[in-house]
Amino acid sequence: MNINFEIIPKYIKSEYFIINLIINDLLKNKNLLYTFDELNIPELKGSHFLFLERFIKKEFSYSFKEEAGVFMPIESFSLKDSHIEFSLTKIFKEAILEQNSLRVLDLKYILKFEESFSKYFYYNFVINTENEKNIVIPLEELKKILGLKEYERFYDFELNILKKLKKEIDLKTNYLLEYNKIKSGEFKNNKVIAIEFFINTKRSKAKLEETNELMSILATHIKDFKMCYDLLYNSLNYIDFNELKSSIQYILKNHNKESSIEDELKIFIENKSKLSQYEKIDSFYASCLNPLKFQNFLYKKLTQMVNLEVLNTNVSSTKFLKVLYFAKEGEQLFFEDGPITIAIKYSKKAESFFEIYKKI
Repeated sequence: MNINFEIIPKYIKSEYFIINLIINDLLKNKNLLYTFDELNIPELKGSHFLFLERFIKKEFSYSFKEEAGVFMPIESFSLKDSHIEFSLTKIFKEAILEQNSLRVLDLKYILKFEESFSKYFYYNFVINTENEKNIVIPLEELKKILGLKEYERFYDFELNILKKLKKEIDLKTNYLLEYNKIKSGEFKNNKVIAIEFFINTKRSKAKLEETNELMSILATHIKDFKMCYDLLYNSLNYIDFNELKSSIQYILKNHNKESSIEDELKIFIENKSKLSQYEKIDSFYASCLNPLKFQNFLYKKLTQMVNLEVLNTNVSSTKFLKVLYFAKEGEQLFFEDGPITIAIKYSKKAESFFEIYKKI
């Protein structure tokens, strides 16, 4: 998508500080009320008021697809008792909260950039990256896209552009940037002709590290490495890492020999996926050696957490007892009772693990 965004006239450093403070507080649903010290407002012709007046008159100009326009971010400000309160325009507020078409501008990131070339790079290559991306860009084409005419020496270009670009993307966005230099030959002194960029979302990088850690636990117990890796990586979208790690350790410890680790893991994750629309309200270990005694215990526990009216009679029925009586060592069970679902990792040798979920 070809996106353009400009501030007219350009913000100075102190104005960038103020607008980013306002954005952060808007996202946290805080009041936009500040003292002069908090904003560190400089004077314009000896007046703080004149500085603020100039600040709120600056315009945001944009264009993308077939849409273009100009708007003011700040509608007004008021001074009272040494405090400054800002009112935002509706269009700006909705853009930051991603409630209108201007969400594509990603202003919560773009307005943090100190360098124009960071904005050009973000809009051309980073924006809308879902997980990861790698691209190769010829050096001269890259300079043109970033609006640069100087830096004949690659050393200067790397020092003043590439390293600053990486720092801004890493620190001020939800992405991480790495790059490799591609040379015209294999010798050290060959000319750099292109740059290969690697772009990852911060969550994607964390997921890779978490998946690798989980695979290190499973590696000697599985045969289908790729299937397990993909399964774990995708499951981290809806299962907490520590919960998944604990569950894997439990599966390995209480493995049902009649099925493979891969199958048990797949069943567990598929059932967890179904439970993504549920809220976990309790979890505990308990012995099931006496199913009837446990059934009474569980029924009393449930009645303390939810109204009896929302429960069916399933937990107190022979249907639930049959589930426990015929369960196999290490088997994962899911039992529904109206809006309640009970997840069970069954064990005869040790205590079984129970999780109770309620539909949201």
